[in-house]
Amino acid sequence: MKNLELLQLFHKPVDDTFAPSTIFAQTGDTTYFIKNTTLYKHDFIKNTTLEVCPHNFEDATHLKVLTIENKICIVTKDSIHIFDPEEHQELQTLAFDSDIAAISWNPTEEIVALVSQSGDVATYSIDYINGEVFPQGQSSVQAKIPDTVYVGWGSKDTQFRGSEGKLKKTTPVETKPVKDKKPTISWRGNGEMFVVNYWESEKRKFVVFETPCKALYRSEECPGLQPPVAWRPTGNMIATVAESSSQSIVIFEKNGQKRFSFDLNFGTVRIKELKWSPCAQILTICTEDSVTNTQNIHLLTSSNYKWYEKQKLTFRRDNPLLDFDWLDSTQFTYTLRVVTVKEIVKYVFRSVINNSLGVCGVIDGKSLQLTDFTDSVIPPIMSLKTFTNSAPINFVAFGQNCVVIVDCDNNLKILDIETLENVTSVNLKLTLDNLSLIPLSCHHFIHTPGTIFFSCETPSDTIIHNLDVATTEIKFINAAPTPLRHLVHISTNHDLVSLSRLDSNLYINDCQDTVRQDVKIINDKPYTCRLLSNCHFYVNDHKISDCVNSFQIFDNYLLYTTKLNELYCLRLTGNFDNKYLRSVEQGATIVTAITNSPKIVLQLPRGNLETISCRLISIDILDRLLDDGRWDEALRFIRLEKLNANLLFDLDANRFLEQIDRFMTGAKTINELNSICLEFEEGNVLDSIYRNWGKSKMYPGKIDAIFLAIFKYFNKVDYADYITTILIINLNFFTLREGLVYLQDLLRRSYGDVTLKKKLIEAINTLKTYGCDQEKLYTESLLLYDLDLAHFVATCCQMDPRVYEPQINTLRNLREVERRFQINVFAKNPRSAVNYLLRCPDIESEVVSNYIKNNNVSLEAYETCPRNNRQFEVVSRAFAEDMSRRGFHQEAGLVLKRAGLLKEALDEFMLCLNWREVVNVLGELKVNEVERVRVISELAWRLTQGHVQDAAMLYEFYVGSYEMAIKVLLEAELFKEAVHVAKKHNRRDIIVSEVVPLVQKQKIYLEEKLKDLSALYDKYRLRLVEVRRNKLNKFSNFGDECDDRDDLFSDAGSTITKTSRSSRSRSSTASSRNRRKEEKKKQDLREGGIYEDIALIRALHCTIKEIYNKGEDVRNCCILLLQESDSSFKEVKKLYDLYWKVDGHVKNGVGEIWPPHFTAYYQTQDVQELADLENFEHLDGAYRTAPDSPNWKLNFFKK
Repeated sequence: MKNLELLQLFHKPVDDTFAPSTIFAQTGDTTYFIKNTTLYKHDFIKNTTLEVCPHNFEDATHLKVLTIENKICIVTKDSIHIFDPEEHQELQTLAFDSDIAAISWNPTEEIVALVSQSGDVATYSIDYINGEVFPQGQSSVQAKIPDTVYVGWGSKDTQFRGSEGKLKKTTPVETKPVKDKKPTISWRGNGEMFVVNYWESEKRKFVVFETPCKALYRSEECPGLQPPVAWRPTGNMIATVAESSSQSIVIFEKNGQKRFSFDLNFGTVRIKELKWSPCAQILTICTEDSVTNTQNIHLLTSSNYKWYEKQKLTFRRDNPLLDFDWLDSTQFTYTLRVVTVKEIVKYVFRSVINNSLGVCGVIDGKSLQLTDFTDSVIPPIMSLKTFTNSAPINFVAFGQNCVVIVDCDNNLKILDIETLENVTSVNLKLTLDNLSLIPLSCHHFIHTPGTIFFSCETPSDTIIHNLDVATTEIKFINAAPTPLRHLVHISTNHDLVSLSRLDSNLYINDCQDTVRQDVKIINDKPYTCRLLSNCHFYVNDHKISDCVNSFQIFDNYLLYTTKLNELYCLRLTGNFDNKYLRSVEQGATIVTAITNSPKIVLQLPRGNLETISCRLISIDILDRLLDDGRWDEALRFIRLEKLNANLLFDLDANRFLEQIDRFMTGAKTINELNSICLEFEEGNVLDSIYRNWGKSKMYPGKIDAIFLAIFKYFNKVDYADYITTILIINLNFFTLREGLVYLQDLLRRSYGDVTLKKKLIEAINTLKTYGCDQEKLYTESLLLYDLDLAHFVATCCQMDPRVYEPQINTLRNLREVERRFQINVFAKNPRSAVNYLLRCPDIESEVVSNYIKNNNVSLEAYETCPRNNRQFEVVSRAFAEDMSRRGFHQEAGLVLKRAGLLKEALDEFMLCLNWREVVNVLGELKVNEVERVRVISELAWRLTQGHVQDAAMLYEFYVGSYEMAIKVLLEAELFKEAVHVAKKHNRRDIIVSEVVPLVQKQKIYLEEKLKDLSALYDKYRLRLVEVRRNKLNKFSNFGDECDDRDDLFSDAGSTITKTSRSSRSRSSTASSRNRRKEEKKKQDLREGGIYEDIALIRALHCTIKEIYNKGEDVRNCCILLLQESDSSFKEVKKLYDLYWKVDGHVKNGVGEIWPPHFTAYYQTQDVQELADLENFEHLDGAYRTAPDSPNWKLNFFKK
């Protein structure tokens, strides 16, 4: 249903720059051509021409621009000249032994295929820098073709033909002699195959080669086969040309079998070239008409294997065509660049559906096919009416009860949409002055009552005109200030978003990125809908979606589809956030919406039409039927539109209960009533599946109310007719798994047993009746690994055989383990799928790695992969990467080492600072000494941050730098270990110069630190005594005065009683924020806090523990000073005595800080003990007892 319409046109004069060139090669912004045997470069943006190389290329036959290598190749009779386009110099010349009859590079430019005049075929890869040629394969067009076995397609005579293949052979077809003996080449889109069209025995054939150069298939006999050949960029279709009494395009499969063909109605022309667009949607045919002395480009698209001519570009002799090529295509646009003698033209086309009020027009060459979807949906390739024009049609525009067409000769005709009679005709080419010579010079036609607006191209500007339908008078309106993409006319004047006013009620695009733009006026408010090339969709300034692929304005509704396979509907007069959506087939786009109906016609990518209902519109219609009391029509409408029956109640509960008699009599059959009753459920569907419809109201006890009313009706009538309904209302449902097991058992015993077959069908019907999703049913049946069951389920569920038949046939042809893997992949069960993937014998390692990473199943893969599996290394690497990413470097290293991946294991062990494993792995890797020292030195430097002794060991024993080891130990104040290393290496000088001064400094530090800690201990202990005294006084006076302790840190700043504190502390539902506040209070030492006593105990515990920890430092310091320094015994003893003095002072107060009742297991009534224990339950267990005291002495300091 789609037409190819011009969206934008660019053209620049070139003043005969290219004539008389015949060899071109186009890229994105430039084209290279050979003119007068010299290579030139033309810049399309700057419109400048530059001579690239003055070399004489008189015998040049082909020109190729290698965009990846950034080189230019000029092919002559027997050589290839390679040029650097930036340096403008020839790099290499590659000579070949035989003449080059045909040459072509594969799409990736890695391999070039050559065909000689004798029919020899060879492929090469070329080093374009050094000029070296590497043969890849050799063959011939006469090479023997392997025998082909057709599996599942039947015999050769019936393949792709069905019953037609059984007909008797027809009489031979008379063909024209083929004069062109030159071979032609075309590559498959992925570069894996290429086809060579060659001449032999006065006729042409083609051979399909597999890379590098293996002949696979030869084409079947095709009378009148011509040289042009084009392999479709995607798939296996090969397009060729055949000439007999008429010209036709013949489509072959890659196996050389003719798939289908269709005739061309181009007249007596010569077909020069076939070319596919990059998106593979448009077949371009370049022809030459010797009668009219014109050249033509025909653009064809297909739908359901029917090919339509959508555009014809005619180039006349005063501006002949030199070259054309497709540029990159997008989802919405297709860009064709044409080079003529006088101009460079870039056409930007888009796919559009021309429709109005349910009537669609489809262009097919000279024919316009009209289909009215209001009464019925007529599938392509059929149509309701057909109008045949004298020339191919390029434009269609609908008006009120009429349709406007414009053909390739710029003849405009207005047709009556009912009778298709020609109402008005105007030749724009003769009427308009200074019209450009390029095709499609008139474009963007808009039909309004009495007037047609359009634009035309002049050599310098784009001019907007209007045509008076009554008088056929054409008037000038204005010149377009920017390149024209959209021309919009509305009935009233408004300021529109992204549109610029050109004239009264006439607007042009203000955004060059818009691919479609429509305007709707509702209640005197404009709604501008615009779709951008990046799929972003806007209504006025409001962004609706970022993945839209089509839209339609219908009455007051906006419909649009997305790339996520969803159809959205929203009321333009409502809230844009209130959208209604439903799923559609993949790639479906909107064709049209039908007036006074919820039906929407969609077209699938292949061309099939699908009619669906928009639920938002359906519910609006249903509500109107119920308001009018037409219950019988409402029930038919629900069944027809597959609406949820709960809408009958949820739209208006009182209306349903009051009109229960009409509801019961509205159901014409018991099955219809049963189906509706089974759908009733609690909750309002307007809040669930139809939640975006609008307002809703909950009704408590909905199910009870519905069935109470129904049973009251039963009591008034003879309910014998409703016994099935009564039973179904009370019926329980069964599980899907149980149904599948039953189905499997029935299927195994049903062969030849009609009764069992019926039971099986009834079982499936039961599953379907109770709402079992057929996709889920099909998937679960596959997971039983019973393909016969899955096939039967799919057949009974009426699933699309084009989907499940190829899948099941593919699964049958797989090995058991591969089949189970594919089934689990289809079921999206990667945890099970990876188990079977690892057991597949021919799977590539890269596939395994990507699957594990994409599905996050590294652990499952590692658990199920034995060491003798050839994928063990890949699985180990994936599992290790996963653990390393989570910070488990030790485990990752062990996994990699176990798999023999020592280099990767070394990196992981370096990250986890496991120096033993690093040393072991280095030994296994057998690295040289320099590298070994470098790695260990790096690891040792990392260890200095927290593992100093390990770092020193590495420096001393593995790096061989004991000086560095001593330095590291001294920086960490590990003097004893530093002295040991220095003595071991007989470096007394280091001890004297570096160690002893640091030890003496440490002695001074320890003396000062012990005094500070002793003072801090006294401060906290005395404050604790005072706090406990105050608590005792308040406990003793309890009842005589209020508890006025100031909670300085409370959220409310209020006084908190013991009861409230206790309640709060025991609460397990406090928020994490409150818990953090509570913990902060327990550590706060500011005076007056409710937890000051336990904060002091905590601080005293930490202080005492720090004092005790200094004991080992004091001991080591004393020993080192006596052994290694000149310090006197008396001076050293002062430090020793100071420590034990502080230690004794601390121990004298421990019993006071942690009294015996802190650890007593009895209840007490002593006021002092109760005061001490008030906050004891909030004190962490680690601080409830005193720290352990040191147990060491230096006997030579004792008396």
